[in-house]
Amino acid sequence: MKAPKILNYITPQIVKYQNIDDLLENNRQRTFFDVSENLSIDKLLEEYFVCIVGEPGIGKSRLVDEIKKRISANIYSCSASKFNPTDVSAEKKYCIVDALDEVEGSSFYAILQSIKQYKEENLDIKILFTCRKHYVASYAKYFSDCRNLRFVEICRLNESEVMNAVNGHCCQTTIENINKSPKLRELITIPRYLTFLLECDEQKGGSLNIGELFEYMIARSIQAAIKSQKAIKDNENNKILVQRTLEKIAFVMEISRRDQISKDELYTILDGIKGNMTQMLTVNFDLLFFQSRILKDTNGILQFENTELQEYLAAKELCRQDNIESMLYDVAVHKELKHIYPNWNDVIPHISYSDDRIQTFINVFKLIVSYESNLDNKSFENLLKYVDSSALSPQQKEDLFSIIFEHYQRIPVYIMWRGPIPQLLQECYTTGCDVQMQLTFDHLNKIQLSNIYVILDAIVENNNLSKCVSDHWINAANDLMGTNDEEKQLAALNLYNALKCTDELVQLSKSYRGFTQELQKKYCEVTGYSGIVNKDVVDCWLNDCYTGNPYAINAVLYIEDLTTIIYAYNKILEDGKLYEFFNKKGALVVCYELYLKKQFDIAWKGDTDSRQLITRIIAGFISNHSYTTHSVINVVVKQVLLEEATGALFIASFDRKWDLEDLFRHFDAEFIDVELVSSLDKLLSEAKLEIWSIDNILITLINKIRSDAGKKASIKDYVERYSETFERWDKESSEIENEKVNLNKQHLIKAYEILIDSSASYYDKYNAAYELSNDIEFVRKQNHQPLIDVIKSFFKELDLDKMTVERKAHNSFTLHLSLPKIPCFVKVLYYWGYKDLLNDYRIILAKTLPNICIMRNYDASEIKEIYKSVVGRISDGEKKQLVEWWKSREDDFMDISSDDICTCIIDYGIEALSYKLEEYIEQYKANQNLEYSIAASKALDIISDYNYWGIDKYRDLFDSLKDDGIKSIKMQCNAIMIEKFKDTDAIKWRIEYLKNNVVKSLHNDTGHARPISYEESEMISPNPYMFRCFMNIKDNEMLTEQMLELFDVGLALCENFDTQEYARYLLNQIYLFFVSVNNIGYISIFREKVEDHNAKNVNYLATSIMNNAEMMFLINEKSTIGRAVKQYNKCIEESYLNLRNDGDLRRYFTEIHSEVQKEIQDQGIYTLVRPDTLSEDFIQRELKNTIINKCCQMGLEAVRVDREVALQDNKRTDLLIRYGLCNPIMVELKLLHNKEIQEKKKRQEYRKKFVQYTNATGACLSVFWVFDVHRENSKRPEFEELKLEYKDLPHTLVLLTDCKCSSGIETGLSKKQTSLKGSKASRKLKPWRAAIEELGMNWVQLLDVDASDIYGIYAIPRTFLVDPTGIVIDKNLRGEKLEEALSKLFE
Repeated sequence: MKAPKILNYITPQIVKYQNIDDLLENNRQRTFFDVSENLSIDKLLEEYFVCIVGEPGIGKSRLVDEIKKRISANIYSCSASKFNPTDVSAEKKYCIVDALDEVEGSSFYAILQSIKQYKEENLDIKILFTCRKHYVASYAKYFSDCRNLRFVEICRLNESEVMNAVNGHCCQTTIENINKSPKLRELITIPRYLTFLLECDEQKGGSLNIGELFEYMIARSIQAAIKSQKAIKDNENNKILVQRTLEKIAFVMEISRRDQISKDELYTILDGIKGNMTQMLTVNFDLLFFQSRILKDTNGILQFENTELQEYLAAKELCRQDNIESMLYDVAVHKELKHIYPNWNDVIPHISYSDDRIQTFINVFKLIVSYESNLDNKSFENLLKYVDSSALSPQQKEDLFSIIFEHYQRIPVYIMWRGPIPQLLQECYTTGCDVQMQLTFDHLNKIQLSNIYVILDAIVENNNLSKCVSDHWINAANDLMGTNDEEKQLAALNLYNALKCTDELVQLSKSYRGFTQELQKKYCEVTGYSGIVNKDVVDCWLNDCYTGNPYAINAVLYIEDLTTIIYAYNKILEDGKLYEFFNKKGALVVCYELYLKKQFDIAWKGDTDSRQLITRIIAGFISNHSYTTHSVINVVVKQVLLEEATGALFIASFDRKWDLEDLFRHFDAEFIDVELVSSLDKLLSEAKLEIWSIDNILITLINKIRSDAGKKASIKDYVERYSETFERWDKESSEIENEKVNLNKQHLIKAYEILIDSSASYYDKYNAAYELSNDIEFVRKQNHQPLIDVIKSFFKELDLDKMTVERKAHNSFTLHLSLPKIPCFVKVLYYWGYKDLLNDYRIILAKTLPNICIMRNYDASEIKEIYKSVVGRISDGEKKQLVEWWKSREDDFMDISSDDICTCIIDYGIEALSYKLEEYIEQYKANQNLEYSIAASKALDIISDYNYWGIDKYRDLFDSLKDDGIKSIKMQCNAIMIEKFKDTDAIKWRIEYLKNNVVKSLHNDTGHARPISYEESEMISPNPYMFRCFMNIKDNEMLTEQMLELFDVGLALCENFDTQEYARYLLNQIYLFFVSVNNIGYISIFREKVEDHNAKNVNYLATSIMNNAEMMFLINEKSTIGRAVKQYNKCIEESYLNLRNDGDLRRYFTEIHSEVQKEIQDQGIYTLVRPDTLSEDFIQRELKNTIINKCCQMGLEAVRVDREVALQDNKRTDLLIRYGLCNPIMVELKLLHNKEIQEKKKRQEYRKKFVQYTNATGACLSVFWVFDVHRENSKRPEFEELKLEYKDLPHTLVLLTDCKCSSGIETGLSKKQTSLKGSKASRKLKPWRAAIEELGMNWVQLLDVDASDIYGIYAIPRTFLVDPTGIVIDKNLRGEKLEEALSKLFE
């Protein structure tokens, strides 16, 4: 085996969190202007107590190794399982504990506690320990008890650094495959997978795809696990046995839609799966080894190392089955919603990179796309994520192109421009796709036209679009442009752009002034992007540049032809519109710096005039756009200044000289050198700027590089020229820095000196102690006993009865000086472990509970936790004494902090203070403003939680309030009435509020930041406030009706651009409500509503929301492991028919029709039915049952036949035959004498309907089935005409069935034919009667003379198993066979 190449350590992205809540909520503390900056290893080493968290394989242990290299001395290091505090020497500076998550579950808490205790006893030692993030989440309570513990999370590696490593270590084959696979690139940003990939590449000479990487990883993991157990033989058989078992476990987990199972569920899987493999595994392997070495055990919960591995293994098991398509339908489909369970969208793609399964993947993909009526875009793209077009045959490419193209024409979803889908379509395009691409465009909507444009753009970019397709869409664009429909004209401009129609776009410049504003923007966008240099087109851009049209400005900036650049900018200067061109409006969507740099490079290669022109433009940009940092433009400025003529022009172009100073103040140091400084010195002097201004600019530049070792020698003369300034700066800077440190330190030293000064007064000592208590780190380095002594003295003298608190205004009060010192001193005592001393002061602390957070110069939550720890549970007697003491006070002691009063009630159970809650609400009623609302809001929450009020008091409060904003007390009161009392009036009021207070989106044309309202915040919040009160209400008919009405309102709002955001908010929340109700009936109702809405006016937003909600419903729907095992066993035992696609189903229908025809014509099943009852409805019902019977006899037991299926336009098709994921077979049934057959005009009208039904049902086969019941006007020649008229329809059958038996007996008995003489009944009547008399059966008897022939009854007893629809499932079953058949059905 080759020695692996050494990979340099790649520092991962490290993010710091202040506490466990921030970590688990991923809530990093950031400011608005904060730039995402990762923590360096050096910064990490400055922390005193750190938990390093991350997911498996993310590189926690590798980071620890790197830290050890940085601090090789004074370090103690061990694994968590071996951590013993007594082993750590007191001289050590660092203690590093690795892999806390690998400690046995029963020992986890003990080890964590020992780390915590060791830290409390050794404050100077820096402790770092590692743990998986989900362990931290599981033991969050215990981690939160670790005081001052900070968390840092290791995130994935930077992709560019990973690719640098790959490019430096891997062969070309591997590099090409990684570049082709976004999923593989994402996966190897996890260090463990990157390591495996490099190993695999080294050992095998190239990694072909993600499947090969997974195979390598699994093999290595199994091998390592087996080697760790001496009792297990390391041979190929054992490895295969483990992997095959893992595949089955993964498959069952996917069936149950889980990525975690309990140990008991693992045993259920291993015990329940049929076959010898799992039995062999349990015989050869210790299950404890299996669950700890192969699956990861987290607090008793088992899972694969990552979900991708589970998905890959499940796909492997799926690929071992004979009929993947049928099996997927059984395990992966929600039959009612007609959706694939979302987890399978991640399993199925793994089929695509298996060479022998690529055709199966295409077939499955086609079935899924046709079956899923509204497959969301993310799932669609996900299914294709591993497809390698280079591995496809020409026919497979054409098939895949056809599926994708048809999908995006069928559903209202936009294809992302130049995203993965158009890229794949471009790779799969062949001339065989041309016919499909030449659509009639008259009735295409804006989404369909947009998708055509995106596809054409991708194919044209590769220069392989057929001329016939190009001509077709150019003609389409011409026709669309000729309409007065703005949407169609916008689509036409996109088509011209995609097809590179320069002449057509130039011609349109003459009509530009007549365009709407949106058309003008689009015209500027497509012509600018196309790089058209026609002056008429450029004039269109220039005119709109001055009005701040960002697309027009970008079009000018995008010019790359020198002549046109000169023309455009000369015209801007001649018009005196340079300021307007650099308009700040829309600045965030205009790429000034990027494109000006490109244009500068082009113009600089021209003559003197072009250089001077571009210099003026650059100067204009800087002076008019001075709030940018010019980081991209600095290199251009330097180039301008180094040439004398352009440099002088540049300096002269600035009217305001402070603009120049500002420019160089922000100049990047890397571009500054002596050549620039000396050139600028000369130019500024020649421009006759004031000396002080020249000096300011030069000093600014020189100061940036005077410490640069590579540049300081060359600028020595300039440094000497301004040496006096630099010396003064250095001195002042040092003094200021020292002063900051010294002032603080001196302040603390002085305070400490007062503590130990025996002559100092206690007043001064208390104040000094107060100052020191705010800087524990300083005190920690001193002898802290003097501080403790002063604090003890403070509490000894403290007399709360003599303190007076006076409130001046609502938020203004005077305090006794001792009161704010109490929590600070408590914190110090707690920090240093003086628990007994604190216990002595317990009653004092309890009395001050109403005022512990009056000063905000410390962490209130920390102080509250300390108080709770010290005060603990307050007895009823103590509560009574405390309340009496508080009430006896004559000052404002109880009126300072409403927050603390609420804490007394909630945390300490002092409910006798509830009268204060009423006070806060009464105060708000009298003063309805923000100052009083905070206390009232919290009071109302507590009143609700503790059930202090009945519904009437809430109603009175609600009626008394005016402000009904979403954050108002009135709205809060309404929410309580709904949530607690399910009050009908409250529900109606809130729903009406949501209907009537529509929030319109504010569209920010300038692209600048702005504050948003509460209402806007509500719309974009992940947990909106207004619907929370509804979410836990179940089985409330009135609320359900109200929600259904509100849904209709939301759908209507989808049509208006200004209200789409509010519509999204409403629909999402309504869906969430019904998903929580967990009733699929409502989800189906919403689907009908959305489809009805889309039938009138197609809307992507409503469809997208519907899909997301249905996916959420499916994600929440889990299956038990036991049920999943049964499903798995049933599937592998099932002998599936070879029916994999629509073509197979069409072929089976030919056999079904043949069998049905025999039964009707040869056996004459309608012989005894009277002619007047042989209606279409009767035959429909009978035909349905006959088809189902024949399908069951053929083995198609899972077939489903639906009658009168409603379509979107409320029309109904007669029969739909469904099987698995295949598209349905549509059957339209008519009697031969019907006018739609016998009359030509009616036939033609009905043909249009027939085509509509075919399209609406997505039928793979459409059947027009005609029955001849021998009525008047049943003419056969007209049927032949009908067949000819339907001949051109694809996948359409026109069939005729004669409803009479083969012997020629006419169908049906007339009403007058009642005599049984000579009939079959007559022949059987005599012996039947004789038997009755002989056997003495003197009760009512019935004779059905045809039953024995029809059902084949020639002896009794004879049993038939019939389902609720009348279908005979099986016959002649008795005893165990009958019980077995019934148990299968009931499963």
